[in-house]
Amino acid sequence: MHKQDQERNQIISLLQRIQKGYTERDLDQVQSFVEDVFLKEQDILVIGTSAVTPESSEWCFGYEEIAKIIEDDWKYWGDLKLNIDDAHISFHGDVSFIAMTGVVYEKIQRESYYNYRLSLIEKKLKDEISPKRKRLEIIHGTADTLLETTKGEDYHWPLRLSMQAVNKEGVWKIKQMHFSYPVTFYPPVRLE
Repeated sequence: MHKQDQERNQIISLLQRIQKGYTERDLDQVQSFVEDVFLKEQDILVIGTSAVTPESSEWCFGYEEIAKIIEDDWKYWGDLKLNIDDAHISFHGDVSFIAMTGVVYEKIQRESYYNYRLSLIEKKLKDEISPKRKRLEIIHGTADTLLETTKGEDYHWPLRLSMQAVNKEGVWKIKQMHFSYPVTFYPPVRLE
């Protein structure tokens, strides 16, 4: 077997371990999962789907912050299914870039979604923004909730995942990982 085929198989194994962790969701194994798949360096990074800026809670540096986002994913996120067979894997020496897709599956009861939207409205009413902006954001969120709930309670969100892995002493581990949802309209976040 050629060296590049061996390295590709090692990356596939790494992706399978990531999938296994997200499938099993064993909260007692979060720390060992992070140690197994991420480099032990301070500048390792995971960017979650809700991250907008480095100050956001889903822009995570280091083991502690990454363990927290993984734990939250395993507790609260839908079921992640990675398309490992279709992953684009490229190599440049001891660095690999991985780009792939996946799907997050979640069942959300309409009443639960409505109650969630109401809690967001209550928070929005307390925001220190103009009354006009409050009204517009509440209307936008409510319209989005009503539209989404007409599509049923089974949610299948397409996902993109890009990663940088580094080979240290013959072992490939993640240095950077970025989860993102594709959008077909203008991004839902705008800077003022």
